[in-house]
Amino acid sequence: MIINTKPVIKPAGVSHFRRVFSKDAFSHRITLVGRDQVETNTTLFEAAAGVIFNDIQGTRNENVFVYSGRIRVTYEGGAEELGPMGSYYLGAGTVCNLEILEDAMLFCVFSQAQGGPMPENEPDPEPKA
Repeated sequence: MIINTKPVIKPAGVSHFRRVFSKDAFSHRITLVGRDQVETNTTLFEAAAGVIFNDIQGTRNENVFVYSGRIRVTYEGGAEELGPMGSYYLGAGTVCNLEILEDAMLFCVFSQAQGGPMPENEPDPEPKA
């Protein structure tokens, strides 16, 4: 487990990089376990209405807070539509589908599952020259 006793401060607009999933979906990697010496990865995810991600399954626990827009999360045993101030938790290994119903901004926190790996320290998709 990584423990940092010093604060990690990120002023507005500061993140490691922007991960592009499609022309209508991207996320800003705000903190990364290895680079920031913290215990969670945090991201700000934005997607346009109509974007769908099927069969999402992570090896880490995921907490998601809906800042704006509307989404539908479908998982074994149910489906939920969530709007601003809604949230969901998926334990490591849970499979779900995510549909963006209205342009949305989500705040996501990825943490280590019991006995599982720490969140990855992803490389920049386009390394700086």
